[in-house]
Parts: sequence; C-alpha cells; structure tokens
Amino acid sequence: MIGHYITGNDKAHLYTPTYEHYFNCPIIGTFNVKIDGHINDYRPCIVDEQELDRRFWLIRINDKYFAWAVRWRGSRMPYNIIELVSKMPLPDDLKEGDLSIEVLERLTDVELQKWISRQTYWFQSFSWSPQRADSALVWNAVKDRVDWSGKTVLDIGGANGAHCFPPSRLGARVTCFEPDTPAREKGMLINDHIEMCDVTFCDADPGGVFDVIFYFSVHHQWDEAYSHLAETLAQFKSRAREKVFVELIVPDLQCQLTEPQIDVIVGGQPLLTYRHKVRRIRRIYELAGEAE
Repeated sequence: MIGHYITGNDKAHLYTPTYEHYFNCPIIGTFNVKIDGHINDYRPCIVDEQELDRRFWLIRINDKYFAWAVRWRGSRMPYNIIELVSKMPLPDDLKEGDLSIEVLERLTDVELQKWISRQTYWFQSFSWSPQRADSALVWNAVKDRVDWSGKTVLDIGGANGAHCFPPSRLGARVTCFEPDTPAREKGMLINDHIEMCDVTFCDADPGGVFDVIFYFSVHHQWDEAYSHLAETLAQFKSRAREKVFVELIVPDLQCQLTEPQIDVIVGGQPLLTYRHKVRRIRRIYELAGEAE
C-alpha cells in the first residue's frame, strides 16, 4: 500500500504507556498515516479481547522501519488511517512524500506446515520447527543475565535469527548481521510471518556500539585454530556497553588449544558447557562490555 503522514490531535501519545506491557519496553507514538487501503483487511498479529479489544498489526515502512498499527474497540478512526507506535521514534523524513506500507501477517498453521515441509536444512531450531540444534539451550543460558527492556542488541552471524527473537519480545531493539543471503532471507521471513517481531536483518556489520553483542558459534567458521580470537573479542568488548555473549567449540577444531587455554584467552565467565546435537562440545561465555 501507499500512505503518507498526517498530523494527529496530539493526544494519542497519552495512551502509549498502556501499550508497553505488550512489547515489554517504553513505546513511542503515535505516527499517523493515511493509507490507500483498509487495515481491517489484514490479520492482526496481537489481539487482546479482554482489554478494549485491542489489536496490533506489524507494519514495515519503506522496506526499512518497523512499527505497529493499533486499534481498539470504540475507536472512531477511519480504517484507512492508522496510528503507529514503535520502540524507537520514526525519522522525521518519513513525514514527507509517499510511504511504502507493508502489513505483515502471520502464516496460518496450514501455511506454516507447508513452508516447513519445503525447508531442507535447519541450522537453528525454533519451538515450531524440527529440533536439529540447541538454540533454546543457548538462549536459556543468557536470558536472565540482562534486563532486555529497551536495550540494543547486535547478533553477529545470527543466521535465521533464533537468538534475536527472544530478546526482541522482551523489549530489546535487535539487529541481526548475517552475510549469507539464503540464511538472512529465511530469517527475515521468520521475523515477518512467524515470530512477528521487529528484528532488523542486514548483510554487513552496521558498526557502532550496542548494549549487548551475541557471537554464537561463529568464530570457528573462519578461524579454526582461534589464532585471532583474542583480538576479535577485544573489538566486540569495545563496542558493547554491558555484555558480550560468546559461544565457542572447545577445544578448537585444530586442537591447538586446550579448554583451559581457551578460557584464559576469552577471559570471561563460562556460563554453560554442553554437547551440541550436531558437532562437538561447546561453551558459552559472558564478557563485560567496555564501551561508554
């Protein structure tokens, strides 16, 4: 659909605190858009029949920005005008010119099973997918180590986003850097039509500082002997305000280092050691961030 920004009555923002428990973080809004369609033609991703019959639709603007359209019982807003709320303020330049508005709908159960049946490889596992990997085990090791609400998270080499969606649902603003195009596109589909989150996927490291950085089962893919492990982790610590979480195969694939030697190089707190369902023993570490 095509839309454009319109001014509101400057009162809708008074209601945004009531939306926070749906997204587990402070919510910004509203940003009003008139569309050349009707929002009720689409399935909402959140329906709260108990509280004013509130409904939320996940929206992508200009193929880049995520927001949620909100509507409730008794609203007098025409269905071709949507009130958008988001975790971060939408940029002012969206107030000028036409906007590309995409309403993202969750796959039905039948559609989901049909899509799953066409997938030949699962590097990560989800609650609704074949259980090939140990994604839930990894997340459970780190989930209570951070208050995720309002935090920024960078997942380096995040593949299909299995570790991105849980912190997003807990209120974090998550970016997934995945250079492999098929993996990244699969993750985007999962975000847009299954998990219904606002994770941003990108094909290059966006740079900059984040509150938390994930570096899960990536390093061995390009540095089997861990020759560059120390300098790599030092770079990530310099870009993290709070934590860096790392998952490594131990010992390294070339067996040049023992597990105690790897522990010394990493210098962080081991949180979990486990046998991966597919390959080798893996250890998860927590490192303190050093960024201001």
